[in-house]
Amino acid sequence: MRSKTPRALFVLGLFALIALVLAACGSSGSSTDTSASVQQGQFAPPTAPPSGAAKGGTLNVLTAGDVDYIDPGAAYYQFTYMIDSATQRALLGWPPDDLSAPKPDLATDDPQVSDDGKTITFHIHDNVMYSPPLGGGPGWNKPATSEDVKYALERTMIPGVPNGYQSLYFNDIAGYDQAIKDAKADPTKAPELSGLETPDDTTLIIHLTKPSSLGLIQALSLPASAPVPEGYAAKFDSQNPSTYGEHQLATGPYYISSYKPGTNITLDRNPNWTGQDEGDPRPAYLDKIVFQEGFSDTASAGKKILTGSDSVNGDFSPEPQTLKLAAQQYPDQLTLTPSGGNRYVALNTQEPPFDDLNVRKAVVAASDREALRLTRGGPLIGDVATHFIPPGMPGFDEAGGVAGPQGKEFDFVQNTTGDMSLAESYMKKAGFASGKCEQDCDITMVGDNSPPGSDTAQVVKSQLEALGFKSRSTPSITTSCTRSSVRLRQTSRTSARTSGG
Repeated sequence: MRSKTPRALFVLGLFALIALVLAACGSSGSSTDTSASVQQGQFAPPTAPPSGAAKGGTLNVLTAGDVDYIDPGAAYYQFTYMIDSATQRALLGWPPDDLSAPKPDLATDDPQVSDDGKTITFHIHDNVMYSPPLGGGPGWNKPATSEDVKYALERTMIPGVPNGYQSLYFNDIAGYDQAIKDAKADPTKAPELSGLETPDDTTLIIHLTKPSSLGLIQALSLPASAPVPEGYAAKFDSQNPSTYGEHQLATGPYYISSYKPGTNITLDRNPNWTGQDEGDPRPAYLDKIVFQEGFSDTASAGKKILTGSDSVNGDFSPEPQTLKLAAQQYPDQLTLTPSGGNRYVALNTQEPPFDDLNVRKAVVAASDREALRLTRGGPLIGDVATHFIPPGMPGFDEAGGVAGPQGKEFDFVQNTTGDMSLAESYMKKAGFASGKCEQDCDITMVGDNSPPGSDTAQVVKSQLEALGFKSRSTPSITTSCTRSSVRLRQTSRTSARTSGG
């Protein structure tokens, strides 16, 4: 007999594989086709400053929420990376005109890798100076060193710096397991990571236990590899959570001069930034960047950006009507950026009836994913997913590309507008004679409590009810940051982009 416990369905979004960026400068344009035939190249993002770009001015970034962690060693979400990419110099970075592989930033050149793939050597610039600290007070009047990069990586292992990726990317560094044990034994001190060697101030050698250099090198483009001087930061890191984020130093063209959680973040030009003389690829046009938080009405915020000037969006996705407005009336303010991300609806496979593969196939078969995509803006936001590998990722073409895998065994995913007859046939295979859920069919849906997420949830709810499920909606707590790759951005009239100014 089936359990009467309500089943859980977690609604996380819609199937869409291409990311979206909207840019705006307050100017208008001609009508633009919003059908699926629109080429992504029509709204390609800029990768170089506009002709005649002048330095100076203030850029306002409108955001719904706050960063996840102000500490670059703990930063995890895209919105936070926007700030870190302007304020911190990681070993490697991603120039906008070449995304094939990370390029040197704090490092002087590409890393040297031993023949066995187990030793990586970085050389860093010798005159990258630190900014004044967030919150004021004495700074650190010394250039960044390889020892500072070493400490930055080691501090991600203490509980006070809750880094979300070090256990995945750093665990092949020699001495990692012992360092984790040491951090647990004394959580007030960053552990020594024996696989990190600093023979001089500008050389960092990383010894691995496996030939996994490629993955680690990619990860060293993340904010955690930005230098942190132990002599300055250790007192802040002795606390749990660490308070280094509220007193952090920057090495990029900007530094955080003011941070009021949930209200605003202000970036001023780093007076100690030596710029392109020390290999920094960022042009840093702006004098100031102000992140204005709390724009929970993202539809109004989007329209404010499109019809205003000197503003961009930070952490929220444009609502469908805002996207349509941008495409039709402000096409020169819209950019579409391909990305290795997706949105999806997730089922709790630990609870019946979703523990049955045929039920899950029925849900997918019944799903009108075109309708789900409309709740996020329609074809402009990307293709409807037919499998789980995003475009640009290895295996995408082998999995069938945009069309997806073919064949009888994949029939349940091939009709993007839904196939109720096929869905009912799978429900029958799962033991439901009528082709719909019978008897104990109560489920609990968890989703966003505001558009566009709530709109997506309503479409999912109606599709599930068509299969006989009785759904009960539970709004989730709206998070301050989102991993969504759909966001709205508006560049100023004189600058190129938010990241790095």
